[in-house]
Parts: sequence; C-alpha cells; structure tokens
Amino acid sequence: MKPFYFIIILAFFFSSCQKDKIIFIADHYGDCESQCLLVRENEQDKWTNFSENIEGFEYKEGYNYKLKVKIEKKNSEVTYTLIEILSETETVTKKTTEDQEKWLVSKIEGFDNKTSKTPSFTLKDGQIRGNAGCNSFGGDLQFDKTGVFKVGRLRFTKMYCQEYMKLEKAFSAALSKATNYKLVKGKMFFLDNENKLLFSAKKKERIAAIENKWFITSIKGFHNKTNKIPFFRISKTFINGNNGCNDFGGSFMTDNTNIFKIDRLRKTEMYCEEFASLENAFHATLNKVTHYKITDGSLLLFDKSKYVLMTASTKKPIPENETYRLPYILEYNVSSKGYAFKNKIIEAKNILEYSNLLPKKTPVEKHTLSKTDLKLFKEALQKIGFESLEKLQAPSEKHQFDGAPAATFTVVFNGKTHVVPTFDHGNPPKELKGIITRIMQIREGEHHHNH
Repeated sequence: MKPFYFIIILAFFFSSCQKDKIIFIADHYGDCESQCLLVRENEQDKWTNFSENIEGFEYKEGYNYKLKVKIEKKNSEVTYTLIEILSETETVTKKTTEDQEKWLVSKIEGFDNKTSKTPSFTLKDGQIRGNAGCNSFGGDLQFDKTGVFKVGRLRFTKMYCQEYMKLEKAFSAALSKATNYKLVKGKMFFLDNENKLLFSAKKKERIAAIENKWFITSIKGFHNKTNKIPFFRISKTFINGNNGCNDFGGSFMTDNTNIFKIDRLRKTEMYCEEFASLENAFHATLNKVTHYKITDGSLLLFDKSKYVLMTASTKKPIPENETYRLPYILEYNVSSKGYAFKNKIIEAKNILEYSNLLPKKTPVEKHTLSKTDLKLFKEALQKIGFESLEKLQAPSEKHQFDGAPAATFTVVFNGKTHVVPTFDHGNPPKELKGIITRIMQIREGEHHHNH
C-alpha cells in the first residue's frame, strides 16, 4: 500500500519516544487548503485535520477506519507506521465518474523518474487535489469536456523529502503549464498552449470489494467448537490464509459475474489433532465454492447450485468458547455467629469454587459452570453495570439487629473491586437474585436437575 499524508500533527502522538496508538479515520476528507483527512484518538472526540506519512496505509474515501499505528520519535523527527487495520467499514457507495477518480502520472516529458513514487491527483468540483511524490497539493481548476484544463495557484504542504524533490518539481512545473487535455482510451494527455505534450496519466485500478482479509463466521454443516478462526486474504489474483492449523496459498480468479475460483492451492503440513476436523471442513467446503456475494459487509460463498456454503466477515469473530468466559472475579460470601461459607468464580476459568468455614471448615469443591449459567451471570451484571453495584439497596437489614446471616457480593473487573452493600442472606437485592439463587443451587447439589 502507498502512504497517505495528513495536515496537522496531533499532540498526543508526541507523548513518548515510541508507542503504539489506536486512531480513528473518518470516511470523508477534512476542510483544508489541500487534501487532508479527519482523525481522532477516541470515538467521542472531535475530528481533527492533520499531516504526516503513515507508512503502509492507503486511504479510500467512503470508509471509516480504525488503525493501530506505531509512533516513533527520533530527535525532532516523528515517524508513523501502520501495524494493523483493525476495521475498514464502507459507509457510502458511490458511482464514480471520470472526473472523480484518482489518476496516476505515467510519464513526465523530459524527466526520467527513477524513484519509487508516482504523482497522483483527483479532479472534482472545480478542484485538483493529489500528491506530487512528497507533498500533498490542491488548487482551483478549470476543467470541462471540451478539453480545457487550467490550474490556478497550487498550494503544497511543506515536508522536505530530498529523494523526491526533483520529481515533485518536474511534476508541478508541468502541471502549471497545462492548458488543455485529450482523453484517449482511458489515458489523459496534458498539453501546453502550443499543444506540446507535458505529461500523461492513467486511471488507478479500483480495488475489488473482495480484496480484503476475511474471517470465516460459518461453515455449512460444521460447528466450530475450537478457539481458532480460519481466515484468508485476497489480493488481485492471489489468496492466502490460515485454516486453523496450517497456512495456505494459491491463485485466485474472479470477474464481473462474481466467480470465485481457486487453483494450485498449497498448504503447510503441520498436524494439529485438536483442529484437524476444522481444517478438513474448511478446505472441503472451500473447494466447492464457485461464486460469491458481498452484502452488508459480509461475504457469502456459494456452490454451483447457489447454496450458501460459508460466510465470512472483515471483523474477526470471538470464538464460541471465549464468548462464554467470565472476564472478572465474582465472590458471594455469607457469615453469622453459627456458620459461614465462601463462593468464588475464578476469572476466565468458568469454575465456581465453594467451601464452608463454620461450623467446620471443609475442602474447596469445584463446579464447572455451564453456558446457561455463564450467560445468566454475564447478562445480569451487564444490566446492572459494575459502577452501580455499590448503589444497590438491601431489601432488609435483619443482620444488623438479630444476628441473621450477613451476605457480601463482590466483583473484581480490570483490577477494580466493586462491593455491594451488605444484605441479609436469603433476601438479596432483586438485581442479584438470579445469580445468587443459581450459586446456592450449585452448592446444594441441585445443578444435577438443571444440566
């Protein structure tokens, strides 16, 4: 991918010499003199215009991005490198016309471009905007179908790139002299007022929607019970990915009828017993795919009879066994003058540990929680909200006066402890009744009737 240039450097990028940062990029350009993007650090923040090269990132208008980038500061120079595109979501589907597409400069007369950069530009709404090889630029434009092409005063960003300055100077000089153009078989030829050729350009090939990284969300007739998610990437005529155990790759072909054809597929040969059935199901199904369709951000893969065999998404799904893990520690403890006991759900292990303290201490017993239990606990706590646990009201307060068993309920999440005000055992706040009732059923052995 080619880098993109912004207009103002955000202050938070300078907070350390090296760090990784998550940033969001809007689906449309900012309002500034030359083409710039809108960027923010948090989804709640206001959008900000700014400029620097994010190496490895190419922006497409009409898409919202969430990026993970590495920021490094050496002396006074700050560099930005794309680590991962966390999400790329299309927000607007546009029919592009000739004067809205990106053009790549293929040749500048009298100049031999020996660099790896290619100037590019778009023509839209009386404006020309683009990149000259180092700096972004923009300006007013007279442009119509009769062949008129004349730019006004051009405005450039002011980065210094010694390697590309000759290219930038040659391109900007040619662009400034252009007065007319000719369009021949998809190429544009720019001429001066004596009809001498200055430079030529061609349309940039549009990236097909299928060209992306796709995570498998379903395989017909197969239930994935592992923590592996097969995926593949498609780039023009090539496909590669991982089937849960082995990497694979091969040639890929499609056309305007959405053919999906894979050939000469090869894969590594590791043996992973735990994921063998997933790997076999994935490849057996993939080999039957003949066509595809992209709808609402999902990829549907069909066989020759038009049955959906597999679905995929650009967003990585959470494996089922991870979906049912509690990301916190939960404790429900009871004490009185005559007896006391403890209950503890261990973070991310789906296990309830329980024991008695009084009248006689007993060994800790363990019970593996079912998906039904975990769903009950998760949904109840999400509905309450961790911060609201400390505000729950006890329906009764007998433990304060006549020695009734007192109960405490505690949740530890992200290192922070949330404690519910002490209440009478057997009469908890109504918001916790479902969780506590289920814990007591498990303690008393009634779980045998519920699983």
